[in-house]
Amino acid sequence: MSIKPGTTLTNIGKTDLHIYTGRITNGIPLIVHAGGQAGMQKGFSTITVANPSMLKTGAFTATVNA
Repeated sequence: MSIKPGTTLTNIGKTDLHIYTGRITNGIPLIVHAGGQAGMQKGFSTITVANPSMLKTGAFTATVNA
């Protein structure tokens, strides 16, 4: 997913989301708690969002590049 730098990703789900830079889930993720927000800085323009919960569905909103 290509996120517009300088915008906010909002976790609208009921579980934490793990945000990774790039297209793979390597390294230490940025964790956005349920109901939380994270600013998408430079370097987070291409991200992978992972939901570690096997029981709850994750959901988020963000501004994407057109």
